[in-house]
Order: sequence, then structure tokens, then C-alpha cells
Amino acid sequence: MEGKVNFTRRDFIKGTAFTSLAVALGLLSPEVLSSEQRKLERVVLIRDKDVLNEDLIVDKKVLYEMLDSGMASLGGEKEGIALWKKLFSPKDVVGVKINVKMAPTHNELIELIVGNLLKAGVEDKNIYIWDQDKIGIGSAEMFSRTRKLGYAKDHLSNVIKKCTALINVCGMKSHWLSGAAFSIKNWAGAIDNPFEYHTEDCCSTLGKIPAIPEIKSKCRLIILDGLRPLFNGGPQVDPKYLWNYNGLILGFDHVAVDTTALRIIQGKRDEYKKEKWILSPPPLHITLADTKYKAGTSDLSKIELIKLGWKEGMLL
Repeated sequence: MEGKVNFTRRDFIKGTAFTSLAVALGLLSPEVLSSEQRKLERVVLIRDKDVLNEDLIVDKKVLYEMLDSGMASLGGEKEGIALWKKLFSPKDVVGVKINVKMAPTHNELIELIVGNLLKAGVEDKNIYIWDQDKIGIGSAEMFSRTRKLGYAKDHLSNVIKKCTALINVCGMKSHWLSGAAFSIKNWAGAIDNPFEYHTEDCCSTLGKIPAIPEIKSKCRLIILDGLRPLFNGGPQVDPKYLWNYNGLILGFDHVAVDTTALRIIQGKRDEYKKEKWILSPPPLHITLADTKYKAGTSDLSKIELIKLGWKEGMLL
């Protein structure tokens, strides 16, 4: 695409709209952020070096333990299922928004999420697994997803209209147009006009999407699949920029989750180049989702990050 936008260090740090982004990209230290005390947004990062083997096959038992421990920590519970039961009830219709494109959500993770919803009492017929207009209902269809429910006049998927609760199961990858594609950008697969947000200003308006009232009020959980992220390029995947991070990031706040993921991706880029290698274009939508659209917090001083499991190569 012509007209590529170039940003300098000064562009990043001028004004409050870019301060948190500059910290996440390693251009400023966290000490520059406000010391005002507010309720912290909890984000859990959990990793295990054995969740993927040399053939990139997922160990389901290890992944189950990761998800269970992460959910327990996120909710301050002894077991993860306790939080599942607090978040979802037998009365709920739950939409599980996955990612089916490049570096898609791992099927093993989808299966565990559906299994936990069933344990929480959600009826199988009331679990919708979808991306764009490819939908599966219940455990029998979670991998086939051959149904189509279409979109409403306000551009939202009819899955969102039917559901009482949503789970955002996003990927972790860089993106040539938006800089990064985490939980915020995952909602672009839940509307029929994503082109309106994929603009040449680094897709800066993507932050509007999780602030849409029906999404903001219904999304109860974010699970980021960071088992094998992409740290350069995207959405087309060059395998040399994939790596086994072996992690999950869990939270309730889209912007806090994405801010955490951004720090990891940026850390990997710097490690790879052995010098600062800033994402280009910069993922402005993450900070603007906070400062302009009020969809969450990008302020590191207001994020409680809990780090569990494998520490080597954590990049945080």
C-alpha cells in the first residue's frame, strides 16, 4: 500500500495519547506514568516449556493445567472452574470469538474453552464458536463451523445479538497495517465493515470496536493464544518470525491484555535484532482504545500483571 506512515521517536512520545505506547515499545520507562492510585486491572501471563513439542504438537494435559491455573489466578480462586462458574451460568448463550486466519487459534484451546463452559453449566446448544461468518454451535461443530447467521443493520454479527456473553479468544501477532493484532483487532472479525477500520493511519480507529456497547457489556473474558506468536509481518506468515513462546494471557480488559502482549512482541523483536526494532507501523489503536475510546487501560501503573510458570524468555 502506498503512503506508508513513518513515525519518529518524538511522534511516539508527544502528548498523553502516545505515552503508554512509548513505554510498551521500550522508548520510555514506566516511571513516567502517572502515580495516581486506581483499581488495578489484573492480567495473568502463564507459560509452560512443555506445552509444545518439537513437532509443534500441543500437549493437551499441559495446556489444561495452564488454562486452569491462569483462570484460578485471574479470579483469585483455588481452581479455575470456580471463575468459569462465576462468569457464566446455565442461562447464558455464549459466543466464543476465535481467529481462523493466519496463525489461527489452536484447536486444543478451543476444545478446553468449550469444555469449561459445559462444566459451568452452559448448554451445548448455547455455545457459538465463530469468526467472521463461519459459525459452529456446540461441541460437535466447534471445528467445522459451517453455519452462517449473517450481520445486523449496525454491522455486528448476529452471533453477538443472540448471545448474552462473549469470550474473546485472540491470537498474538504483528500486522503490516495495524502494527499488532491481539484482542482489540480480533473483533474486526465480528463485523461486516472491517475495511472502515483498516485505514492508512495505522488502523487507529480499531479501538472503537471493543467500545461498542454490545461488545463491551457482553465480553466477560479474554484469552490470548500466545503459544506460537508472530513477531514480524502478518497477517501473512513467514515461519522464521514465529517462535514458541508457550504462553496464554488472560484478562477482562482488552487494552490491558493488548498492552501486555505488545511488550512481549516488542521484546522479541529487540532480542532478534539485538537492538531496538520498533514495530512499524506503530499499533496506535491500543493506546487510543484507552485514551480516546475508553475501552480499557493502557497505563502500566494501573495493570496488575501476574506472571506464572516458565520464566526463561518471558521478555517481561
